[in-house]
Amino acid sequence: MRAARLLPFVLVGAAALGCSSSSGAGSSHDASRPKDAGHAARDVAAKDSGLGEKDASSDVRATRRHDAGSDVTARPTPDAGDAGDAGGAADAADAAPFGFDAGPPPTPQGTTLDTGADFAIQGVTDDGYVVYTTRTAVKAAPVAGGAPVTIVDMGEAGAGMAGATVVHDDVFAWSNIDPSSFAGVLTLWNHTASIRQALSASSQAFVAAASADSSAILYTDASSADGMTASLLGANLASLASPSVLATRVDTSGQGCNPALAFTGAASPFHAVAAFCVVTAGADAASDGPDSVYAYPTTTWTPATLATSAAAFWTDSQGTSVAVLLASGVLEVLPLGADAGSAVVLGLADGGAVSSAYLSARDAFVLFDTSHGALVRSPVDKATPATLVAKDVAAIDRVSPSEAWAIVNKGTDPNTGLPTDLGLASTSKLGAPAILTGNSPTVAGVLGDAFTADSTSSYVIFMTGLTVDGDNNAIGKLEAARASSPGTAIPLATAAVSAFNGLTFTRPDLALTGTQISFTDNFDASRNNYGSVDLHVIDLATTTPSTTVMQGADPAYAVSFDRQRILYTITFGGITDGLYSVAVP
Repeated sequence: MRAARLLPFVLVGAAALGCSSSSGAGSSHDASRPKDAGHAARDVAAKDSGLGEKDASSDVRATRRHDAGSDVTARPTPDAGDAGDAGGAADAADAAPFGFDAGPPPTPQGTTLDTGADFAIQGVTDDGYVVYTTRTAVKAAPVAGGAPVTIVDMGEAGAGMAGATVVHDDVFAWSNIDPSSFAGVLTLWNHTASIRQALSASSQAFVAAASADSSAILYTDASSADGMTASLLGANLASLASPSVLATRVDTSGQGCNPALAFTGAASPFHAVAAFCVVTAGADAASDGPDSVYAYPTTTWTPATLATSAAAFWTDSQGTSVAVLLASGVLEVLPLGADAGSAVVLGLADGGAVSSAYLSARDAFVLFDTSHGALVRSPVDKATPATLVAKDVAAIDRVSPSEAWAIVNKGTDPNTGLPTDLGLASTSKLGAPAILTGNSPTVAGVLGDAFTADSTSSYVIFMTGLTVDGDNNAIGKLEAARASSPGTAIPLATAAVSAFNGLTFTRPDLALTGTQISFTDNFDASRNNYGSVDLHVIDLATTTPSTTVMQGADPAYAVSFDRQRILYTITFGGITDGLYSVAVP
């Protein structure tokens, strides 16, 4: 039986909050949602979650609780129709358990990390562990090989689902997740700090965040039986037994406001930033918003109110500012620490409300677009907005790690929710965006890493001609272009895929070192429970053809923190099912 699949939520934004239809774009500070398994929930240009090392592109899509999760999987306890054992190789007699003739099992390439059926990669830690779920456990294994570690084991009698969020070296592992309340038992694991500690018996799954050095965390506790409310807690790893209760009766229903969590700064001292609504005691329904945004210095956990009517927020890697998009469409940049209180009010530069934004990781500028279709830039320390593009910008999709380029779109396809007509705009120079996907309306998207990881973000990567099949897999061509002259596309794949299986968000490409990228092709929905792909590596700066590193892998894969290894799984119901690691050629 084919697993249920949902198309990921693809509006642009950072820590987008459920009380507003506005969407923001920028530093993907989305601790209310699962993180990127491809790069272990790291920040892109210190941005991917406001939490640390550079990723290949800044994911600026809006996120909401209980929407599609970024490369983090919660798996239900399987029924008798599922394949194989929880541990060890599946019986060869069960080679085609999904009700169709899938043919011979794939031949694994690289190093075997673990064997067994139905594995799902959750993320990769900075210190070199790949975190994954089995049917009954959350585990971690060294990316180059070695004995796996069991973080939490539900056992055969375990109920519900299991999944994890990986942020730098911190692994938040939820077990026995109730599918109706979305609450489960939360365990924190940190290999470098030698920590494996239960934090909560009832925590909202995937609502968590950690500081850049993994020393301070945010998480939920005391979730109500119906999953409508929970408490928000902050703690330092040095004193996990004495967390600070930051708020109670936080709305976690997903019906009104959605808690969004992040940290500012790349080094101590840190501020935790949280946006949420509080449900009035005795209320029968969830709150309607708007969210309030608070900053908490991790030395005291004493709250400072940044805004009381917010749609989204962004943090920088300097730890000095937070940008908040108000429900009114006004954008404010609020200094933290000693300069707190002197907000810089931006937006409405052309009389139109701000619809998406991006706060520079280096705290140098803020970029935003307005409801009139303009793309605008301003310094963060004073309101002097300058219009870069006068019209036809509907939203900012991504900003490059170098912060020189922004991918923008002209609108949203009503059938798929995906963008149309992508363009590449300069973040500092006036001029119309260079066309990436043609002049006629084209369903397109940036569903993996948007730029190569070299210092100048030399190449942009995107998908075109997207279609959505009956299982809500978004399938299309994967292309690249040189950022400095984007007129000529470099074809990469004809059948790359972006999918949402359970809570696993599949990315069609991930950046490696320099101008190298990994990518998927030849998606085949009939091959196994989630379909299969071939994994390739190419250096976009050369004319050398791509190298195939694995055929017949599961679509959801990851790369190690140092970008030297590709991690993948095989879910086929045969003797080769398991988790593997292959060196980047």
